[in-house]
Amino acid sequence: MKNNEIVLDTKPLIMASGEIIKQIGRKYGEDKCLILTEFLKEKKISTTPEVLAEFYSLMNSNFGENFSKYCLETLRKLFEEINEIYVEKEKIIDDNKFSEFGFTDISLVKSGKLLLTSDFPLYNYAKNQGASVKYLDEIFTLGAGR
Repeated sequence: MKNNEIVLDTKPLIMASGEIIKQIGRKYGEDKCLILTEFLKEKKISTTPEVLAEFYSLMNSNFGENFSKYCLETLRKLFEEINEIYVEKEKIIDDNKFSEFGFTDISLVKSGKLLLTSDFPLYNYAKNQGASVKYLDEIFTLGAGR
């Protein structure tokens, strides 16, 4: 059986929400949000608590506090379905690139799951660490079927 687990970085998580909340889709490209949603359709989606915290912070800075609160309430069911992966802080801070990438990115690399990110330096670091990783633009270039 094919492994269908994937851990999302912050931007892919926000973009996956664009199918539900049109304002997000307009900001990131409705066509790209649809392609991403199709790609994720049969996947077991996971993320880390650090990404969930970043999600709110980015929504707040990009769309404002009222819209962020609306998003959290609207996306409650989506968040309930997402699996959380916890990486012990010692494993994160012991990483030799911790000071460069920080808690969120290192937690994703250490998650042990296929990582989907739009952060090219993180993509390269994860690949160099032997982690399974996919760059978000690959999905848009190749289409959702891959």
